[in-house]
Amino acid sequence: MPSLRSWSVALVLSFAAAGCAAETDESTASDSANLNAATCGLDPTSPASPRRLMDEPLKDPEDAETRLGCLRTILTRQKDDRAPFASLYTDITISARAAIDAGRFEDGVWVARYMTTFAELYREAFVGYADGRADEIPGSWRIAFDAARDERPLQVQHVTLGVNAHVNRDLAHTLYIVGIGERGAVRESRKRDHFKVNEILRENVDATLSSLAETYAPGLGQSPAAVMRILTETYYQAVAAGRLKAWVDAVALSDAFPFLRPAIEDQIEVTSKLIARTILVPTINEDLAEKLREIEAGN
Repeated sequence: MPSLRSWSVALVLSFAAAGCAAETDESTASDSANLNAATCGLDPTSPASPRRLMDEPLKDPEDAETRLGCLRTILTRQKDDRAPFASLYTDITISARAAIDAGRFEDGVWVARYMTTFAELYREAFVGYADGRADEIPGSWRIAFDAARDERPLQVQHVTLGVNAHVNRDLAHTLYIVGIGERGAVRESRKRDHFKVNEILRENVDATLSSLAETYAPGLGQSPAAVMRILTETYYQAVAAGRLKAWVDAVALSDAFPFLRPAIEDQIEVTSKLIARTILVPTINEDLAEKLREIEAGN
């Protein structure tokens, strides 16, 4: 007959086992809840989830941040080459929204509308392409989304294509839609707020690109620090130049006679499409593309 001691040991072990099971259940439930939040309640394995996620217009910067974050999670899990840009855009949106909350802008309400409208143009292009209306979306986005279905482009090209379409095409239209104000104090204030975003990008560029490389291009993440500094500086300067051009184009759109606006819009479209095609040049040669992919992957 078992001794009292053996019964006691058995009882302790059973309680311990029950505790471990409870902890495991709680951990599993917590992981499930975290995944549910990270994917906005959508199945991260379903090909339909990205489109469903972006179905409704974006309401405000918080909504944009939440849904972009979920899009990043879903696309990354599906190994979709639209993920790198979604990831970059999520990080930038988080930083910009934090700057609004911290009162870093002269007109936070205007910047919030600017952010929401900017993200909405991305959402509209994303949905239009997903719905088979590629001929109705901006050409630079069509090139970027077509490239995401092609195995040849590098991850860094996918990011750059997205940045090009969003900055070199969408940003001028965003500024025109939300309004940069008439000449004078309002316009100068909004100009300062527009370029304040450059400061925020500069502050976060190292961390943002390091995280991007670690997730999508580990070979770049393993590069010497000097190489990463060159890459981050090149990226920042390219974006800053695009943001400057976007402001100039927005001024032109705002001040032009109505009959001249189509010509300005055409210039924006043609320029962004030309840049997109240039971004893809390094992977036209398959042998070169393969070598670059190996370097990017860290092989």
